[in-house]
Amino acid sequence: MWSLFISLLISTGAFGPPAEGVHDFHVSRLTANYKPDEQRIECTLMTFIDDLESVLAVHHKLPKMGDSAMNLSHESLNLTEPGEHPLVDSLIHEYLIETLQLKSATSQTPFKISYLGKERDNDPYGMFIYFFIESLSVSENASMRLELSSDYMLDLYEDQQNVVVWELNGESSDYDLLTYSTRTCDFEP
Repeated sequence: MWSLFISLLISTGAFGPPAEGVHDFHVSRLTANYKPDEQRIECTLMTFIDDLESVLAVHHKLPKMGDSAMNLSHESLNLTEPGEHPLVDSLIHEYLIETLQLKSATSQTPFKISYLGKERDNDPYGMFIYFFIESLSVSENASMRLELSSDYMLDLYEDQQNVVVWELNGESSDYDLLTYSTRTCDFEP
């Protein structure tokens, strides 16, 4: 699905020259699959590799070149490449915790994000990030309304668009579009 999306964007000229890896827009897609029997939400975040490298470097204030004690810099991130810096997964996890907050409408405490990992998509621009949120219990007579607040990539790109696809047991149920001006949405399974 992601490959088809990227192929359409490339064919319409949405990207700059492929050698540079520059594109004219910024978009991500978060699929949040709520599984009430397991009391968890399984999440897949599809994003552009170059955007994620840039936002991690800015968010974590990494130097442009490797001049720190850990030799961690923007250029050393190398997401999904053999030379990827060993701290990349922890940087991504921390960024997710700080920019994505899911909570119930009755609580101000966000649910804990458990990071699983990442992998490159089949096309050269995209990657998947996997994480889950568990311990979502609802009494049988009550409904649960979930609220998602997202600043994902918005501190770097004002034109960022974050598509949220809500699923219930693997079936699409609802969707939202989060932008610079609309950073929250809710879902009632």
